[in-house]
Order: sequence, then C-alpha cells, then structure tokens
Amino acid sequence: QAVRDAYHRLGGGAVAVRSSATAEDGADASFAGQQETLLGVVGDDALLDGIEKCWASLHTERAVAYRRRRTM
Repeated sequence: QAVRDAYHRLGGGAVAVRSSATAEDGADASFAGQQETLLGVVGDDALLDGIEKCWASLHTERAVAYRRRRTM
C-alpha cells in the first residue's frame, strides 16, 4: 500500500521503475544496464509488476555473471 500511496502522491501518471543498489556504481564497478529499467509505467498494477520485474532482474544470467566476475 505504501508504494501505491507514494505513486499517487506523484500524480499517478507515467513513471520509471528501475533498480538501485548501494554498491551499484563506484570507482571499480558499474552496474548500469545489469538490472531492468522500465519507462512509462502507468497504473498501480503496472507499477507493482514493474517492481517485481526489477527485483527479478537481479537474478538474470547477465546480472549474476557480472557480480560473479566482480568478486573473483
């Protein structure tokens, strides 16, 4: 409900849904493009679906491989 409330405080129009992490970009790493970004998301259901897609994108083969390479 908190997400829906925040979305409506923004006006309920088109928004971007994207991932962000504390270690996402730094001097020795750039996670840009590793996780999902959705543009033009409109509506409560689409917003919640977009959030789930962003979370799920943390586990794609590309994102997992990038993190694995960073820790070797």
